[in-house]
This record gives sequence, C-alpha cells and structure tokens, in this order.
Amino acid sequence: MTKDDILQNLRKDPIFVATVDEGKPSLRPFEPAILYEEHIYLLTSNTKNVYHQLKANPNIEIVNMLNDEKWQRLSAQVEFDDRPEIMEAFIKDYTWVENHHKPNDGYSVALKLTNPKVRIYGDGEVKEVSL
Repeated sequence: MTKDDILQNLRKDPIFVATVDEGKPSLRPFEPAILYEEHIYLLTSNTKNVYHQLKANPNIEIVNMLNDEKWQRLSAQVEFDDRPEIMEAFIKDYTWVENHHKPNDGYSVALKLTNPKVRIYGDGEVKEVSL
C-alpha cells in the first residue's frame, strides 16, 4: 500500500480525526485530505478547537472505514503550514474549499502529517503499512 492508496482511503467520507483536549479525547468528522510534496495534509482554520488542541499536543489519529468489514487507522504528528501554494493545491483538488479558505486569508492552516503509521483492521487481522 502506497501513500496514494492511503490518501485515496482518506478521501472516502467520512474520516474522523481524534485529538486531545485537556487530557480527554476529542473526535470529529474531517475533510479534505491531499498529498503535497510527498506528505499527507489536512486543512483547518486557526479559529477552530482542533487547531488549538493540536498546538497543545500535535499527536493526531485518523480513522475511516474502507468497507463494511475493514477500517484504516493513521497515527501521526502535525506540523502547521500556511504556505499559499498548499492552499492552492487544496482548492485545485476540492473546488468547494475556495468558498471557505483562501491563500493568505489569515486563518487557514494546512496540517502536515509527519511520522505517519498506518494500520488496516479487519477479518480478525491487523496489517501495519510502512510509508
């Protein structure tokens, strides 16, 4: 399984992102995801709770269903990136993004996933995927 395969799995709706909020888990549906410069990126804004939670603790976990019997869990750390070219890549892949986020708008932030570890669950097995 490649990064492109993992990304295609993350493009399936819905994906759920888990963070830590004052020592307690916090989970929410999330989109979109892109591959840019060989890294998976998510998109948020600096006004959202998820942004502040990740500033305090950059560990993130993402879960999504692959089919009725299998799911993917991706664990990573987040680095914040507000370069305009990343925002342009999001807009290219997801035209609706431009209705909410624009390059240099002062609040949009890309979340670069670093040190990703992926596990695929199902059929009573766990398969670890190296990226």
